[in-house]
Amino acid sequence: MKVVIGIAGQNGAGKGTFTRFCLEIIRNNGIEAGRHGSGGIVMDCLRLCALPETRHNAQRFVEMMEAGFAKGFLSGAMRKRILEDPSPCVFFDGVRLPSDVLMLRNLNGPDIISFLVYLSADSDQRFGRMRKRKEKAGEGELTREQFLEQEAAMTERFMAEIQTQADLLIGNNGTVQKLEEEAAQFCERFVLPLLKSSKN
Repeated sequence: MKVVIGIAGQNGAGKGTFTRFCLEIIRNNGIEAGRHGSGGIVMDCLRLCALPETRHNAQRFVEMMEAGFAKGFLSGAMRKRILEDPSPCVFFDGVRLPSDVLMLRNLNGPDIISFLVYLSADSDQRFGRMRKRKEKAGEGELTREQFLEQEAAMTERFMAEIQTQADLLIGNNGTVQKLEEEAAQFCERFVLPLLKSSKN
């Protein structure tokens, strides 16, 4: 049995932190777990082209590829990485498009089960986190205007729709410790029982 967990949410909602907590919990139970993100694929492409690895460039790259080639090309690349990962548990950190959700659901079968988790947080919380974490180039100097511009990008337009399709909704306006508790509850209730039963 392979468990695939898609993590969705707007920028700064806590997707990466939640995923990191889950990975730690699962690995501490002696089970291998992998992590892949569409953002990683996009950043690899920007790096190969010697382009600045900014969120703006990443969003533009996805828009251009979706318009110039085929919708869902990035979801197809993620599917390949997920299926090639030998880990019994794989996290897809960064579900952003309807094609991502469709890909995730189409994985379900006798040997694979998928979950979609959506994290939400207030706009002010997310803006502050992005400035503080400096995950991508220029985020430390991010202005409110730039933040709102990024919120309107094609890669962010489907968040409300994706939220309605999630198996689990987690509000993340509290502390990091609270989010860690949410990750532990999710793993203990849903993920670990499936992974442990498949080992027996």
